[in-house]
Amino acid sequence: MTTTTSVHVSFEGYGEAPEIWGSMQANFLVTQHGHHAQETAVLLNDPAAAYLAEILGQPDNDEFRRQAARHVGQLWLEKLVDEGVHLAPAVTISRGALEADAAFVERVKQLTGK
Repeated sequence: MTTTTSVHVSFEGYGEAPEIWGSMQANFLVTQHGHHAQETAVLLNDPAAAYLAEILGQPDNDEFRRQAARHVGQLWLEKLVDEGVHLAPAVTISRGALEADAAFVERVKQLTGK
């Protein structure tokens, strides 16, 4: 998925044990014009996943958490890049971060038709 800038965030898969440290992990490769490609893991923590399941009216199960880590993780990385935030090798999305960014949560709702 390409944003309005020359950034491409591509999903690379899940680790062998994607549920780690109370989070679901999705791995991405971020490429930007003029920068080296960067691998970044997104950790969607359990409270954030439960919050998303609740507001989206989805069952809070492993499949939902995998899909949320993948799709919400990609949107989150694109948002960070658009904001000029340096990406760390691992980025955690917490419930607090989601609650603090109502515009992002609204975007997720719109994209999922909720």
